[in-house]
Amino acid sequence: MHCYELLEFRCDTVTRKARCIAYLQDVIGPALSRAGATPVGLFDPGEALSLFVLAVYGSLAEYADVRARLHEDQAYMGPPDAPETPADRDYDEVVSSLMTAFPGMPEVAVPASVPGRIYQLRIYESPTAEAGKRKIGMFHAGEMDLFARVGLDAVFFAESLTGPRLPNLTYMLSFPDRDAQRAAWSMFVQHPDWKRMIGQPHYSDEVIIRNITNIELTALPGSQI
Repeated sequence: MHCYELLEFRCDTVTRKARCIAYLQDVIGPALSRAGATPVGLFDPGEALSLFVLAVYGSLAEYADVRARLHEDQAYMGPPDAPETPADRDYDEVVSSLMTAFPGMPEVAVPASVPGRIYQLRIYESPTAEAGKRKIGMFHAGEMDLFARVGLDAVFFAESLTGPRLPNLTYMLSFPDRDAQRAAWSMFVQHPDWKRMIGQPHYSDEVIIRNITNIELTALPGSQI
């Protein structure tokens, strides 16, 4: 069963973000691939001063192996004789979340390469661990299947093990274009199966969801997703 690391590179200026894009394309993406992560996605949320990397691992053990290999990669680590005062970085900070795939979707699904493809990253925070497990159960009880039927094509579904906003689940969808995205969501929210699900008190958003973060993304050149 796959596990995922979602890295958010935060920048404070447009200039620094442009440098960070080059850093992800020239250093981070290739280094993760050399170390054994596959595939590696590189994403841009547009005007926001941040960038995202999604690294995919075959297991938690493989994640640990990749991290160890990165520390032996000279191109990733930088020269050992670097000056004690570090140079200006290409980003402000990195926020990392380690996630494990849902049993109902144990592996990443890489969409076909289409010019203009868009991605939607969604993070569902729950008020308690039990509520979070209930939301995951809701996805397995029919929500994931309904996504597939209406064109909400998933790249991955995962439960976060570490990182901010815990407890949470995170998933990514992909669409060939904005029209397809709007049509799929419209079909979903109007579908009688969805209305039946949310009509059950134990699946009410007011009970199992504390906050939803929605991030629209496009893939950077060099992204493998």
